[in-house]
Amino acid sequence: MNVTTVYELFSVIMQETFQHNNDFSITYKTNLCRFTQMQVGKVKYLYMIRNHICDCALHQKNDSYNMKISDPLKLCAIIDTNNQNIYFMDFDFNWGFVLTSDQRLPARSMLFSEYINKTLKDIQNNIIKKYMDELDLSGIDFTDYIKRRCIKKTREYIIFPKLDPFTEENLYKFSNLKFSGQDAADLLTGYLDLESYIYDQLDECYEDLLLQKLEYYTITKYLKDPVDCGVITEDELKLIHALNQINDAKSVKVMWNYHGVKFENKMEIEKIRLKMNNCNDFYHEWDFPTSRQGENIINSLKQTLLSEKQIRVKTEHISAIYYRGKEIFSK
Repeated sequence: MNVTTVYELFSVIMQETFQHNNDFSITYKTNLCRFTQMQVGKVKYLYMIRNHICDCALHQKNDSYNMKISDPLKLCAIIDTNNQNIYFMDFDFNWGFVLTSDQRLPARSMLFSEYINKTLKDIQNNIIKKYMDELDLSGIDFTDYIKRRCIKKTREYIIFPKLDPFTEENLYKFSNLKFSGQDAADLLTGYLDLESYIYDQLDECYEDLLLQKLEYYTITKYLKDPVDCGVITEDELKLIHALNQINDAKSVKVMWNYHGVKFENKMEIEKIRLKMNNCNDFYHEWDFPTSRQGENIINSLKQTLLSEKQIRVKTEHISAIYYRGKEIFSK
């Protein structure tokens, strides 16, 4: 059979594999493509035969052989005949084309990488969610360390809302998850019990996940009323809300009041956020637009405030911020 498009090629492959178990051939443009199928668990693996050695190696295997997707044969697709679905591998078949994400696939087919991503979402939304929901927090001590950690993370979510928004997904994240392409293939063949496989991994991180759940509910509480919870001051929150209004500028005009001494300059918005994120951090000479400007400001303050042993300008010393000539923050 002759085909000239990727869509036609995949359609013929689906027709042949769903209806027959025999070897078959397709001519794609000027390339003769020979295929053979093998039952692997509940599915079939479709291989392309490109030479005699490959052909012989394939037929030495039997139906009970637990074949790997990394075997030295050209695996083209995994066929689920029970559900009439097929999963095409994401690589160049050496047929004169590379399958790209914008090419249309026939109905009841998808790329194997898409199947992996879909399964990962199912793992997070179902298995990990179920496990986390069942965790009992009643026996955990809310230590000062945990409180400080939650306050720090809450401040980060408030100060950098666009970089790392706080959502329910934070509760169900599992950074140690192991789920490979071979795992996805074993799931299709029926060789892998997915829930047991994931639960075994979650059990290994049981204590860390307890802390993760405790932190999630604590941060949720802190975000509802961060001022009363002691996470951030009212002036800091007001300042952040003002900075969040700016989308088209990197710098703003800042008015300072350091123990009664007033001065002004331009500051990068990101620098202000970074300094706020560390409550005890103060502005060094190099934190200002230029080191020379920073040195001049610090030296001027030293000369004016002779009683001050150390000059430590902090975010709390910002008295007002102007954007395009308009005051957007003051205290």
